[in-house]
Amino acid sequence: MRRAQRALAGWHLSMPPSFLVLGFVLASIYGLVFFIFFGHGWWRLLFYWFVGVAGFFAGQGVASVLGLALFNIGDLSLVEGTVVSVASLVAVRVWRRG
Repeated sequence: MRRAQRALAGWHLSMPPSFLVLGFVLASIYGLVFFIFFGHGWWRLLFYWFVGVAGFFAGQGVASVLGLALFNIGDLSLVEGTVVSVASLVAVRVWRRG
């Protein structure tokens, strides 16, 4: 037990930033709602969740690069992340359907 404690002595676990946690929660909700309306099967749930999260953080990145700040909650660009997340979910739905 002592050897393991010494090996992990340099590691400090810290909480992730709150805007990341809120972003994951919101993007997960967007993916879940989209799955409830359009999904069939567990793989689609995972797929919509991934697209929702990726779209949300892509919108977050674009907003921070361009300096957009329509409605921020701390460091989280809520409007930009939501718009890109929903747009990516709709685009994937149209692409997979057509």
